[in-house]
Amino acid sequence: MKKRCIVQITIYGIAAALIFSVSSALAQTKAANLPARPRTQKFDVRNRGTLRALFEKYSKNGFAAAAALAERNNIKLVNDRLVLFADIQNGAYLNKQMLQVMGIKVETRRGNVVKLHVPFAALSQLMSEVPGITNVRVPMRPIETVTTEGVALTNADGYHGHGWDGTGIKIAVIDGGFGSLSTAISNGEIPSGVYTRDFTGTGIGGTTHGTQVAEIVYDMAPGAELYAKCEFMNPLS
Repeated sequence: MKKRCIVQITIYGIAAALIFSVSSALAQTKAANLPARPRTQKFDVRNRGTLRALFEKYSKNGFAAAAALAERNNIKLVNDRLVLFADIQNGAYLNKQMLQVMGIKVETRRGNVVKLHVPFAALSQLMSEVPGITNVRVPMRPIETVTTEGVALTNADGYHGHGWDGTGIKIAVIDGGFGSLSTAISNGEIPSGVYTRDFTGTGIGGTTHGTQVAEIVYDMAPGAELYAKCEFMNPLS
């Protein structure tokens, strides 16, 4: 009787071990097959808002409005085309004929970087349909960049490196003032594609508190869509 109990316990133990092993293997297989978080391929996060805003402005308001927005963002126009740069994947073939059909002119190429003259109407296609192009960006300007200490303290840069940068998220900063906002945009501390809205009737200037908060948000989540909304902060108003 005692021997039979020992045998039964042994069998139950082996069965439990097998069930655990199979479950673990299935869990690992399922985890391995999970799709990776999609990464933006055609935009640098610091330029995405600008290029999207230009295309949307052109689509909704026409060339003159889009050209004015480009001028405010210090983006040069040549023969009514935007001067942009595109990064080419190593070893990839750049289909110049395809670009020509879109109305895009290739000015120069050096290594994996090509300088383009791009019509507003072709922005969306360039950023999503041209094989071999990994990034489209505005010309870089030599400016001093400042990153809040919070990025390092919270290890946010580690998340950024894995693609968790706020892409696909909308963040609104509601404050009583966004003074020096244009300066912060020029310095690259706030994206030029930031959406602003004034609910006070007196403009979004005044205190710089809202601008400072927006700078921190942009450092922590550079891929997010940023909204700056100015409102009276007096709860009785």
